[in-house]
This record gives sequence, structure tokens and C-alpha cells, in this order.
Amino acid sequence: MEKKNNYNKIRNIEKLSLILLLVFTLISLVFVSLPITLGVLLGGAIVIGNFYWLSRLLEKALNGEGVSKLSLAVNFFVKSAFLLGSVILVILYTKVDPIALLAGLTTIIIAILLAGGSEIWKKGS
Repeated sequence: MEKKNNYNKIRNIEKLSLILLLVFTLISLVFVSLPITLGVLLGGAIVIGNFYWLSRLLEKALNGEGVSKLSLAVNFFVKSAFLLGSVILVILYTKVDPIALLAGLTTIIIAILLAGGSEIWKKGS
């Protein structure tokens, strides 16, 4: 039961981060320039994809699905290299605003804080 509950919490963070990304992208599209909107969108997409990949990797490790330590280490390294490479490629080859890209990258942090605050609120009631 506890595993299912934790699984649902992670899925809720993923859904909330997608909603936040959509809201942030629409707001930036309406109020600011296209390079800023693109930065927010790409930053959010990169970090949400990274969170999704990391959560699946940790799920496999904690469930003991016959995954070796070496396989997990290699997969984590590849994921980290992909994240760093994605950010570098976006900065070098697109006309995004770096601050907007950073703002997009914080989408998942905001979602985690909101989800955590929601859990604290529930337990306090």
C-alpha cells in the first residue's frame, strides 16, 4: 500500500510540473518575447524529462527488478550526461534567453515544493 501511495505522489509531481510548465509557457507567450517563451518551454521539458527518467531508474533500483549496480550506475551517468548535453545544446544552438531557460529548469522544483506543502497541509488538518 505504501509503495502505491509513493508511486502516486511521484506521478502527481509529474502531472503538476506539466501543468506548471503549460501555465508558465502560456504566460510568457502572452507577456514576453518568443526567445523567453522558448527558454521556459525547453528548460521545463528538459527537467521534466530528467525527473521522469530518474524516477523510473530509482523505481527499478528500489523494487529490486534484477537490475545490477553497474547497470544503474551507467544508466544514471547516461541520464546526467543527457541532461547536461541538452542544456548545453539548447544554449549554443537556439536563441533562448538563458534566464528563461533557468526559470524553466526550476519547474520541477516548484512542483515538488507545492506537492510537499500539500502533504504537510493534509497531515496538519
